[in-house]
Parts: sequence; C-alpha cells; structure tokens
Amino acid sequence: MSAPVTQVSPSIQEAIRETNRQFEDLFNRGEHGGAARAVYTTDARVLPPGAPVIQGRDNIEKFWPAAAAQLDIRKLSLRTVDLQPLGDGAVEVGAATLTTGNGQSVEVKYVVVWRQEDGQWRWQTDIWNTNA
Repeated sequence: MSAPVTQVSPSIQEAIRETNRQFEDLFNRGEHGGAARAVYTTDARVLPPGAPVIQGRDNIEKFWPAAAAQLDIRKLSLRTVDLQPLGDGAVEVGAATLTTGNGQSVEVKYVVVWRQEDGQWRWQTDIWNTNA
C-alpha cells in the first residue's frame, strides 16, 4: 500500500523509509537495543502507553529489549500513513503490526517526530498505542 506523502521531498521520504527499515531489520533480528541506537536522536523521547516518558537514546536503548521481552514481540512491521513537514523536521503518522511469540498480531498506531542528527533522519519523539 502506497502512503500518501505531501510536501516532503523525495530524498527525505526515502531517508525516512530507510531509517524505518533499519529499525525493523535490527528489531526483527532480536537486536532491540541496537535498533533503538540506530534510529533515535541523542535527546529522543519515547512515550509508551501507560508508562512514564523515557528520555534519551541511552535509556531508550535499555527500554526496548525489556519491552520486547515483556510483551513477547518477535517481529514488527512499520507502515507510513502520512508524512508532513514540521519546521526543520517532519511528522509521521503510521501503523505497525507486532507479532508475538504465539503468532498473535497486534495492530498499533504511532506518531514519530523526525529530526536530522549527524546527517541522518532520526526519531526524536515516538508515541504509540494499540487499536482496540
């Protein structure tokens, strides 16, 4: 399914797609902390449902292995639904499918605020929740 993308240059769209694929690839290989280190900004924030804000890439790198284990997430797939410019960054609205160890699929919606850091498009703010 093609994502409707408005006013964000094709090169930025591609960079964002590549960063999302990098997160998926590392996460799906069980490298949850490495996935976080690869895609979040140094000062990133994660706003998980029903939990306090996690601040900073080092803390987020510790968060993801624990969250993946607690929720038994074995695989995830990200899909951009909308991508809009936001100042010197971008905001992505997306949908994800999480697959648990018993094969159950969980549908999630998310919003990511994107910023460039060290020449790479990275996740600066990440918030999500599951669909009912």
